[in-house]
Formats: sequence, C-alpha cells, structure tokens
Amino acid sequence: MEIQLEIAGVAVMPPFIDIDSLVFLKKAGAEKEEVFLIYTGRDLALAIAEGVRKKQLPRPSTHDLLKNCIEALGGSVQKVVIGEFKDGVSHSSICIDCGNNKTMSIDSRPVDALALAARAHCPICMEEEVFLKGAMKPPSEEEMKRQQLEQLSEFLKNVDPKKLPIQ
Repeated sequence: MEIQLEIAGVAVMPPFIDIDSLVFLKKAGAEKEEVFLIYTGRDLALAIAEGVRKKQLPRPSTHDLLKNCIEALGGSVQKVVIGEFKDGVSHSSICIDCGNNKTMSIDSRPVDALALAARAHCPICMEEEVFLKGAMKPPSEEEMKRQQLEQLSEFLKNVDPKKLPIQ
C-alpha cells in the first residue's frame, strides 16, 4: 500500500564538516513519529530546503526549470514516488499528467524528486513496506544535543585552522 509522506525537515551541514546532509520524511499529518532519512550532498539538501521554504531565487534553479518546462509543455507533476534501494542505488519516479488522459513516469533520484515535489506542491509517496523497513524513531532533544556535542568535539579535535574557509 502506498502512503503519503511530507518533508519534516532538512539538515544542511556546513561545507567544512564532512558529513552528508539529511532529509527527514514522515507520514503526512503525523506528529513526532517515525522518520525516514535520505542522505544527500549539501547542494541538493539546499535545493530541497529552498523549495520547502518557497524561497524565490533571482534566477530559476535546476528544479524550478524542470517544473517550468513540464508546465510550459502542458503537463503537471501529479506525485513523486520514493522507491526502495536496490543494489546500493535508490530509485524514485516522478509521475506527470501530460493531459489528454496520458500520464508518464520518469525515473529520478529521490533527492531530485523531493526538490521538484517541494516546488510543485504535489504528494510525496512511498510503499509502506519500504517506509517501515527504513524508518526510525527520531532521537530525543537531549540525545540530539549530546550527539551534536560529540560531533563538534570530534571536529574540533581534528580541525586544521589553516583549512577553514575565511568568510
């Protein structure tokens, strides 16, 4: 059975910390419940966060461009489906209504599908079995603080001030 999800949050890591950024998905309408994590690079996490925040950029991003092209050709994004991981590769699809009772499904990376869904305001779906297999309970606020302190402590032990970006 397919369930509907929503983006519960995006954790964008600073460029000088070598840890993947995270996208948190939860069942639509659920309060603090199990979350499904998707690991991604900083740039794609930012693209998803910009879409969620409805941030208007001076020029269209890649995902804005894709949405604009679909709409200019008379289509609309109906939903995105986050698939399962097969052979170390994650699979997703973007379902497009092309008009005239014609739909098409386009293969996509999950993070690109999510960035597009955030802009198209369409449902994000996943097979419940896939969600349950990969879902986890979010850590308590206290546990998150402890983990963040540990990560910061580890980072500070190994940081070379000469390699930090100057801004």
